[in-house]
Amino acid sequence: MENLQNYKKNVTSQWGEDGIIQEIFKRIGTSEKNCVEFGAWNGKHLSNTWNLWYNKEWSAILIESAYDKARELAKNSISKNAKVINAFVRPDGANSLDSILERCGCRKKIDLMSIDIDENEYHIFKSIEKFLPRVVVIEYNPTFPPYVSFIQKQDQFMGSSARALCDLAEKKGYWLAALTDTNLIFVNKKEFEFLKIAPQRLEDIFNWKRIVFIATSYNGIPFLGGQLSYLSLHPHKSIFGHIGLETSPIPQFESDTLLIPVYVEKNTSGIFFFRTGLKNRLKKILKKVYLHKLVAFFLDIEKNAQSILRNKIKQGVVKKYAQEFKCSVFVETDTYKGDMVNAVKNIFPKIYSVELSPELFKKAGKRFLGANNIDLRCGDSGILLKQIVQEIKVPALFWLDAHYSKGNTARGEKDTPILQELETVLSHPIKNHTILIDDARCFNGINDYPKISKIEAFIAKKAPHYTVKVANDIIRITNPNLNKNQ
Repeated sequence: MENLQNYKKNVTSQWGEDGIIQEIFKRIGTSEKNCVEFGAWNGKHLSNTWNLWYNKEWSAILIESAYDKARELAKNSISKNAKVINAFVRPDGANSLDSILERCGCRKKIDLMSIDIDENEYHIFKSIEKFLPRVVVIEYNPTFPPYVSFIQKQDQFMGSSARALCDLAEKKGYWLAALTDTNLIFVNKKEFEFLKIAPQRLEDIFNWKRIVFIATSYNGIPFLGGQLSYLSLHPHKSIFGHIGLETSPIPQFESDTLLIPVYVEKNTSGIFFFRTGLKNRLKKILKKVYLHKLVAFFLDIEKNAQSILRNKIKQGVVKKYAQEFKCSVFVETDTYKGDMVNAVKNIFPKIYSVELSPELFKKAGKRFLGANNIDLRCGDSGILLKQIVQEIKVPALFWLDAHYSKGNTARGEKDTPILQELETVLSHPIKNHTILIDDARCFNGINDYPKISKIEAFIAKKAPHYTVKVANDIIRITNPNLNKNQ
């Protein structure tokens, strides 16, 4: 059967990956029609999966570390079966790919995975154990010859060589199926026979046009040769920094060849100039340090003032709704420092507040020691809320604020258990509770945060007598038919 290299075609991919991927699944078939891509950028820009989940009705998990790009990605994937996750994938720990995919409920059998983050591709691919896909597209550094096995150090902005990635892939149960200018495409050995081609030898299909080499003339002048698209030459540009060498172009040299003559010399004077420059910069910084401290001081005051104002507004909303809807019980998820509880402690005869962090729970316990109407509980609100509602016999106001906010906040199984919490409240026998969800801006479809439209659809299905409105960063779920004067 025809070699896969002949099927290169771009829909959104950069070097023909879309066409190759389409032909691979035409031959081996699809299983779950699902894919995983990171970094996904905005979902479309140079994407190896867009054509599948946007045009072919595949499902996708799209991971992007940059928050702004993840927001744009969430907008681009509206109405599509794509889950957007804003996370920085690491080779190990809580942000390893296995951990992220397990948390978001990914199926173990993945058809396609695209790995393109400009660093750590090798180490992340090596770390995957639970979610190995059928087909892998992974970026490599095309400036290494096919016989060089180079593995970059973790977090080094370099990339690994094709040879190193091919060796790793074979150990993990894959054979090379195709290669583009910057991506290797591997298929699981167990399914490779369906491609009707032999496993590809890297040396046979490698594209040599990206290789840069150094040659010397008979009088000892070094020349750089090859396509220098990934190389910038500036005076004293240290491209051989690990051995202390510098290169700079020789503009006066006249040559009709395609080679670029350069100086390659030991970096000695550069250390002196760097040290002197650093010392002068430090002097300037020290002169300004007190001004910077003063500016930082006033910025902190402004930031704290804005935070206090936002909290006062939200506390006012809770008090207003408690009065309008005659709520005598207050239920809060995410106690944090206890500011909301403190603001409403004299309004509600009974207050429940749940905090996931044992440390914050302990501090809140000290703050409200002796307050008989306040019941603090430590644990996951998605679970504890079910216990609390069993004790409630009258209409309550639910302030749902449980979500992971980095810093000293704790993270449960999900970044936010909001749908689980809503299910619990709406399943309660009392059908006129008032529900306020804090931080409406966070519900944008990224990570575990559902879009507000999904919350509206959830409410419409579970409790059609409720209305949903958003104002002052609060999602307000109320029963408009409730007689507020009773």
